[in-house]
Amino acid sequence: MSNLDQITALKIAGEDVSLAEVVRSLQLSGKTELLAEVARDLIIQSEISKRGLTVSDGELQAAADDFRRDQKLERAVDTHNWLNDRGWSVERLELHLERKLFHEKLLNDVATEDAVRLHFAEHRRAYDQAAISHLVVSDRAVADELLSQVDEDDADFESLVRQHSTDTTTNQNGGRLGLSNRLSMSPLIESHVFSTSEGQVIGPFETKNGFHLILVERLISGQLDENVSEAIRQDVFETWLDGQIAAANVEWTILQES
Repeated sequence: MSNLDQITALKIAGEDVSLAEVVRSLQLSGKTELLAEVARDLIIQSEISKRGLTVSDGELQAAADDFRRDQKLERAVDTHNWLNDRGWSVERLELHLERKLFHEKLLNDVATEDAVRLHFAEHRRAYDQAAISHLVVSDRAVADELLSQVDEDDADFESLVRQHSTDTTTNQNGGRLGLSNRLSMSPLIESHVFSTSEGQVIGPFETKNGFHLILVERLISGQLDENVSEAIRQDVFETWLDGQIAAANVEWTILQES
């Protein structure tokens, strides 16, 4: 590891830290997240090359224009100052934008419209949503009593939430949680929410926060809209990339004792 002793990897309080010291730290800690990110990036770059993906000067210029607009860099001096503040050169910014363009092209090449539609068709139920509100108390008997008031006395759920819910983040807005999808719910709650009718109060369900009564306000079947499509594109790409990484059989040889 002697050659690594000659390479400065970073500075701490103005003191040089060699790449050898960084490697020794990784060996002792067993933390490979950084190396995993490096391996991931190199596999992506290799796949971009294999597929012959290219970025034109026009595409790079358009990306630079979009970047300056997003960052509100209206004058050349604004861009100059932005770069200086971060220690970047113009060439580094161009490489950064070019890399993002290549990544987007690979994403499009892997997660095609057909792949997105197929994924949605196979997992449609996962994209169902429900607009729900909840009431949380610390005692099951209290939850049962409040549910009885709703079922038998037609008590107003929102009023009960304001009076009794221990969830201080929602008790003043009637317990509204907004839209939740199936995957964000526990299996028990998900199965009950999506098997009941709109307007029903179900529960109580016990969690670490107490006992929950849930008002199912609205049920929405999964739709392949823009947001869902983008989420699926990312899922398809990450699944594909995980397969590429597994097939590459990455070994952390730098962490092996010398």
